[in-house]
Amino acid sequence: MVVDRNGERQLFSLFPKELDVVGVLTSLDVFPANKLLRNGMSLNDDGGLLLDGYPYETQQTLVDAAVDLFFRLDTALDLDEPIRLYRGLGLFVSPNQFDPDVAGLSAYLHHGTPWDPVLRDLGFGFACTNPKEALRFGRAQQGSSATLQVLFELEADRGLCIPKASARSRNLFQSVYDIEVIKIANAQVIFPPGTEWEIVEAPEKSEHIVIVGGKQLQVPLVRMKQVA
Repeated sequence: MVVDRNGERQLFSLFPKELDVVGVLTSLDVFPANKLLRNGMSLNDDGGLLLDGYPYETQQTLVDAAVDLFFRLDTALDLDEPIRLYRGLGLFVSPNQFDPDVAGLSAYLHHGTPWDPVLRDLGFGFACTNPKEALRFGRAQQGSSATLQVLFELEADRGLCIPKASARSRNLFQSVYDIEVIKIANAQVIFPPGTEWEIVEAPEKSEHIVIVGGKQLQVPLVRMKQVA
């Protein structure tokens, strides 16, 4: 309900061109830009096939439009009450410069070394209200058998909310009807680049289960709290 209520308020305040930006952020088309952002690489090359059909010449043009959107929303991003969200992620067993460790969590889970107290996400962050959905998303993003799937439990109080279709008012439904991805998107929250999280707890096991190779595996649960 928190996502639906705040998302209705936030999305209805956006201009049509800004809603188009949100449509890209809720689609797979944002993934290449996110990878470049998190690896500190240039976004000024050709946007590639994923940006065909959008008014963005490069990944940088897309990111600039999205960052401007978050900047304009400003305090409208503040939620009327904190919310618990979930995000699935594949941590690389052997991190490197192209697939870096996330806040030292891979090193902690594999070797017991301390994790970093704060994670500053250089890319756009995404989270949903359902842990099972988050784990399906995380599994889809691994793309390698050399990863360990983990579940992040996030305590958030600021972000751009996308309400589920069934909870939208008639006016909001009409506003986003022509934006295919938003029209069918499930409830989720999007965080701008630079969002910081305090890592509160990183236990090795949780009650959450995934099936890999026909076997049930317990998924490590990492608890984080939004700090900026």
